Amino acid sequence: MNNTKIAHATTNISFYDVIDKQASIKNAKLKLTDYKIKWLKKHKSGGVTSTTFDVFFALLSCVAPTMEDMKKNQPKVYEKAWKEGKFFAFVYNDTLATKINNLKEDCFKVCRLSTKTIYNHIKRLIEAGVITEKLNYNKRGQKGYDNPLPGDLNPKGRGKIQLFFDPKVLKLKPQFAAASAPNTKSLPQYTTSCFQKNKELETIIDNDQAVDKVAFANAHNVSDHVINEEQGRKKPVISYSANRQFDRKKDYLAYQLFELCRSGIYAGKKFNATLENNALGCIDEHLENIKQLVQAFKADKIKSFQLRVAYKNATELGKERMLRSYLAKLPENTTCAVEILGHAIVKQANHAKKHGYIHRLGYPVDFLNSNNFHQAIEYSFNDWKKINNRFFVKNQRYSAYCDIVKKIYGAYSSCMNQSFESVSLAYRNSLVHFQKLQRALSCTTDLTSSNKKSLRDLFLQKFNALFKHLSKEDKQRIIKTL
Repeated sequence: MNNTKIAHATTNISFYDVIDKQASIKNAKLKLTDYKIKWLKKHKSGGVTSTTFDVFFALLSCVAPTMEDMKKNQPKVYEKAWKEGKFFAFVYNDTLATKINNLKEDCFKVCRLSTKTIYNHIKRLIEAGVITEKLNYNKRGQKGYDNPLPGDLNPKGRGKIQLFFDPKVLKLKPQFAAASAPNTKSLPQYTTSCFQKNKELETIIDNDQAVDKVAFANAHNVSDHVINEEQGRKKPVISYSANRQFDRKKDYLAYQLFELCRSGIYAGKKFNATLENNALGCIDEHLENIKQLVQAFKADKIKSFQLRVAYKNATELGKERMLRSYLAKLPENTTCAVEILGHAIVKQANHAKKHGYIHRLGYPVDFLNSNNFHQAIEYSFNDWKKINNRFFVKNQRYSAYCDIVKKIYGAYSSCMNQSFESVSLAYRNSLVHFQKLQRALSCTTDLTSSNKKSLRDLFLQKFNALFKHLSKEDKQRIIKTL
């Protein structure tokens, strides 16, 4: 059946059921991640931001309504789109901005997007190759038509814009995919992505030039299920593993801590949904309790700051400014809770291995509710307070050790937060952090070789679990960009 016949055959099928949003989001994320990596080689920041993803999601949601309108009012345009395999969306910049702003939570509505911002991020999507072509049209003058007619095309038009998606990005469901491709003698029925290869990963990437960068790449991590498919950011859904989907960052962070626990204590063993959900519930509870401890710690720090002579002698306006500046320097509760709980898991795993009782820890829910783990959390929280209060300034070795531990904490929480949007970009940044750690350890004379080894092990232990689902091929691709 040729493409034109398929187009006729799909007139009774909604285009909402034709488009594969999850695959499209995954493909767009890969392109945007590669684009940002290239961008950061020449710029310190910018390129692709969360707003770029918001604009892409909004545009993707406009494709189906546009194609449904084409099917109804401009069937020849609809048939041409199927014949060439090029699908598009008609939008106004201002209505696109309104669409995104209305989806924001109330606390973020003060930061409303402008049409200029939308224009800039569409430009980024074009530069990244997600959008292949942009056409301008005159303002619609024909009654009864929601979208422009071909005769309204005008390079200087101020009406709707037509944005064509790269066919490699915008994917249709399998039963329609072959129909949307340009006519060729043979069409492949299936394609294999490096994210979908189901095989054991090697413990070390076999690349002499990259050994230092990826010494921690895959240590004893074996994937025996479909490798994760990166999808979108927050809207409509993010999936990190083949079996898990996350609407909220809070759930994602809890799951990553569970993966750290599963990797460090249970050697990657899988558990059924009930055991896993019970463990995640325990982790959520621990995070909430630790956040309260962190908040109390910050409250004490604020009281101490307000007792300073400089603060007392300042004017009311000066006090407000000084306090606001001080509050901005204090750590964020959730980030601290994740760092402390992650360190407690590593601490407990190392202690259990050292003293030979790791086989007696039981299921994750038993381990997470045990007295030993509560004690590990207490020790980790005390370590965190020491690091932030710098109780050890007179002990150079301990001071140097804790300074690097603090940097590892910060690198881990930063990469974990970043992996919620892009695992590939987070992995690249983790390699940069590892290089910095290597340089810092080679330069310091205050630490013994044993201290340096334990710090490297701490870094590897925390980051291995975070990137265990990223395939070897993708890791090698990212390494080449450094």
